[in-house]
Formats: sequence, C-alpha cells, structure tokens
Amino acid sequence: MSCSCRQGCKYALSKLLKLPKFTRSCYFVLLSLRQQEIMKNKSESGQESQLSKLGVLEERITALAFFEGNISEWISDTCHLLTSIFGESHHSIKDISLILKSIEYDPPGELASDLYPQDEWVKVKERIVEILQICRRELEIMSAQFSQSPMASSTKSFGYVSATRIQELKSIKSKRVDLTKLIRLCEELNIAHANELNLATAMLLRAILDHVPPIFSKASFKEVASGYGGKSFKDTMQHLENGARKIADSHLHVQVRKKEVLPTSLQVNFSQYLDVLLAEVIAILQAEEA
Repeated sequence: MSCSCRQGCKYALSKLLKLPKFTRSCYFVLLSLRQQEIMKNKSESGQESQLSKLGVLEERITALAFFEGNISEWISDTCHLLTSIFGESHHSIKDISLILKSIEYDPPGELASDLYPQDEWVKVKERIVEILQICRRELEIMSAQFSQSPMASSTKSFGYVSATRIQELKSIKSKRVDLTKLIRLCEELNIAHANELNLATAMLLRAILDHVPPIFSKASFKEVASGYGGKSFKDTMQHLENGARKIADSHLHVQVRKKEVLPTSLQVNFSQYLDVLLAEVIAILQAEEA
C-alpha cells in the first residue's frame, strides 16, 4: 500500500466521525469482511507479499482509532489476520486474546462504546494498538530482510535476536525479575540491525549486557563473564565483555575527530554470543518456575 493510499484511508476514516454510530459500525463490518477476503485470496494464490501484509496491518491499526463496534468480533478477526501473517503461535495472538478476557466483554450484539465508559474503552484500544504496533515493527523487519538481494550482507539475513528467544522470554512469568525492558531491548536491537543502524546496535547490545547480571546473581557483566558457568560459557561471555562492550564504549565515549569511520554490520555482529547469553537467561528463569 502506497503512502498516498494510507493518507486517503485516514482522511476517509476521519469523515466517518460525522456519521451516525450505526452507519460507522456497518462500515467497519464491511471493512473487516474486505480484509478477510483480501487475505484469503492472497493466501490461496500464494502471492502474498510482505508489503501487502504491512499495508493491511496498518489499515487495521488506523481503523481501530475510530472503532466502536463489536470488540469481540473485531479481536477475533484481528487474531485471524495475525495468524495468517505470523502463524498461530505468535505472541500477539495470546496477548490480544487475554485483553478480550480481561475486559469481560460478553454481549455479542452490543457496541463496546455503549458498554464501557469512554476513558476505559480508550485504554482498551490503546493496549491493542500497542500490540499491533509491535507486530508492525516485526513485519517491517521481515519485509526488509525479504527485499534484500542475494548479494546482501549475510549478517542482515536474520534477526540479530532470534524470534524464538524473544518468544521464550515473553512466555516466562518470573516472580524475581521483570523482563519487560530486556524484551524491548531485544526488539529494538532487531530493528536497529535490520535498518543498518550500527551505532545503535552496538549501544543496545551494551545495554543488554549491563541489564542482565542480576539474573545471574551478579553485580556486573564482568562478574558473569568470569564467575558463572563452565569454561565454554565463560569463554563465550568474554567475547561479549571484551569485544562487544569495548566496541560499544569506543563509539559511546570517543569525542569528535577530524576524520571518522563508521562501524559496519560486521563490526557489531555478536549475535551468536548474545544468543548463548539469552539461552542461559531463559534456562535460569525457567528452572525457577519449575
């Protein structure tokens, strides 16, 4: 979907605010059916592209800002859309379904705006929009990777942090630590990597190293690298401590010079070592849950 098309959609949707509530509700029912038909046809033809998925998802986010219809049906349709894009095991499916349960929406024939005070309904929509925006960022990363030529750098052909690792982190319900910031750091690291923001990649990786030591009952990552686990794990962590950290520090603390040389994706690629670190984080916290 082109930029002009999205602007046109937003303009048309703004006009809906002047229409009666029933008319607006009918529009969104038709919009939902149209989106389902688009996704079905593209899936059957096997020609669904990353950009078309992104366009449909953006349209969904825009439409929610004015939605006042049956939230139960809307969430069901949205979960169906997300399943067709990411698969049924994607974190967004569970997250949005939990919102439906939390608001205890039951009457299938009534409008959400009639059942909930305006401020409460706005908060519910904001929670859903936040989830969809995360999905959009993930899809943008997928689109960037999909559009690369065969000659593109191999360091960009994957997410810096495995989607599996992020999903495993999100599934942990630790009573000892809150993983919200760690998960967001990993997500932003993927975005930075996909967009060749190499300075940001180095700095986000350093932030992760400084963030995780309490999970290992250590005060600093230096203590983790030298005093936790077996020889293989320590050797791997030393690559992060002595390599990734020092590279990040050089970009963070070196002042302006007469001549600068920017880092490449290869210089800041410590993704394999980070994966070992995150795997151990997950193992520790899962063992505590058992």
